[in-house]
Amino acid sequence: MNIRGTKKWRGVEPNPVSVKQQVYFIILEELTGKTFTAGNSREAYALIGEYRNQIENNVVVEYFLDTDNPYIFYSDIYIDKQYRFTIESICREPVGYDIRIDIATIKSFKIHENNAFV
Repeated sequence: MNIRGTKKWRGVEPNPVSVKQQVYFIILEELTGKTFTAGNSREAYALIGEYRNQIENNVVVEYFLDTDNPYIFYSDIYIDKQYRFTIESICREPVGYDIRIDIATIKSFKIHENNAFV
């Protein structure tokens, strides 16, 4: 799984934790069994960066576009080659065939486990 922007903080003032960072936290929680929270985007950035190698080496994501809504894509999350859950991401802009979590402008998301919303 690719993760962009976790090597060096480039912001001036930290913003609230982003939706994309919340998605990464959910993946990290499943990967590590720990709970992840941050007070702002700078703290979230640092936490995600600490686990960057683990995510890139142990998490595989398969992406699918929603055939009815151009603003939605799905991400099947596999950890250590085992399916864990699906993330339904709702984006600010229409998505294309090359969409990924690390480049999407996600405005909200839902988690599906065993074909049910969580």
